[in-house]
Amino acid sequence: ASNPPLENLILSNNHLNDDDMTMIARGLKHNTNLQYLHLGGNDITDIGVNALLAAVFDSKSLNSVSDSNHSCAIEGIDLGNIPHNYSNCNRETRGRKIKHLLSSRNRDGVNVYHLNLEFKEDSLKLVPHVLMAIYCNSRWYGDRNPNYVHPLSIMYEILRSWKMPT
Repeated sequence: ASNPPLENLILSNNHLNDDDMTMIARGLKHNTNLQYLHLGGNDITDIGVNALLAAVFDSKSLNSVSDSNHSCAIEGIDLGNIPHNYSNCNRETRGRKIKHLLSSRNRDGVNVYHLNLEFKEDSLKLVPHVLMAIYCNSRWYGDRNPNYVHPLSIMYEILRSWKMPT
């Protein structure tokens, strides 16, 4: 089954390796039922972690972030500094991940470049949606995150740099 009804899966201490993580990540990418996956105590290197990251936070583009898995909380391994899937609301988790990507791009001042690259002439139509995602998800960061970027900084960068049609 492409989306089995399984909700919790504990695979701790099963001698799983990077190849296994690649297969799990492939299945996890489109699974919306699995809510909890524990992988502690396995033989997973950065290769396996990166495969899982691509399933739950594919940061290549806003579309790839949006298409990532937002329902499964993964524990037992360190996925780094990404918004994790701990909410019961996939839409909320998706928004936090989009805000995270925009924050990362803001540090380099490249949000508008990427938005224009990803959405071409339709990018201007996204302005209200992008600004709303930043505003609505700004409460999920703050002092507890050392990489915090204030939402006004992201909004300023986008509004300052986005070219209006002539």
